[in-house]
Amino acid sequence: MSQIVIPTINSEYRDIALLGEILKTARRDSREIEIIFRGCRFLRSQAIVGLKAIQLLAERRRALVTYDTVDCSTVVLRHLERSGVRESPLEQPAGTTIPVRHFRNLESAPMAIYLRDEWLGRLPFPLDPEYQRSITSAVCEIFDNVFQHSQSPIGLVVGGQLFPNMKQLQLTVIDLGIGIPNSIRRRLPQYGWFKADDALKFAFKPGYSSRDAPRGLGLARLRNFVGQNNGSLRVFSDVGYAHLGSSEYFGSFPGFPGTLVDVTIPVASPFRRLRTPMEVIL
Repeated sequence: MSQIVIPTINSEYRDIALLGEILKTARRDSREIEIIFRGCRFLRSQAIVGLKAIQLLAERRRALVTYDTVDCSTVVLRHLERSGVRESPLEQPAGTTIPVRHFRNLESAPMAIYLRDEWLGRLPFPLDPEYQRSITSAVCEIFDNVFQHSQSPIGLVVGGQLFPNMKQLQLTVIDLGIGIPNSIRRRLPQYGWFKADDALKFAFKPGYSSRDAPRGLGLARLRNFVGQNNGSLRVFSDVGYAHLGSSEYFGSFPGFPGTLVDVTIPVASPFRRLRTPMEVIL
């Protein structure tokens, strides 16, 4: 039996590293997993989505998952229920929690509806339909990449949170595949020498995409969007890390078994205009 201890998990670099270790433990071939909440007073959406990924891994290999919630705050339990990760005897209002969803296959329409209604639908102001379609299309590029190249055994898991006090809307996407760096090295042998951070830089260039055409507009548009609007885009994949926004950083990371993508956008006022695809390329 594998025992997985869940403490308080925030969204800092060290917290994502801890989540990566937790998911590595869950990937071991065990027929029983005990999840123990120990001193757990708060969980950010990255951990909530990660817990759902553990459930899906266990289901895939028909393993039993049990929970020890004796040392878990009621705030965390409520968050797990509102997100749909933990069953609740009563229907829970969503509040600021964006429900966790699992996509086994590349289903463009359900994904777009989820992003439009469950994620962008939490904004405190109406969003221009054209902008809404552009943002949704850009985020769906991430989903597309997962199904095209990640070889994730569970597909992808997505969830998020609205933070009214910080005036932020956040989305987390997790897959447990081979990671972006390994995917690029395998698909493009000429770049087999890439370190993980080199591969992430390459993945976010306008010319790189999982699709044949248009090439890379989705990720470039998303990168441009968060930068123009004081948002941020973080990617943890294998042993690589990227932080894109008003400033950009690429570096190494202790290790994540797959890829975690975080998108954070401000909700204080309507977004600035998105540049056209050609402007993005230029």
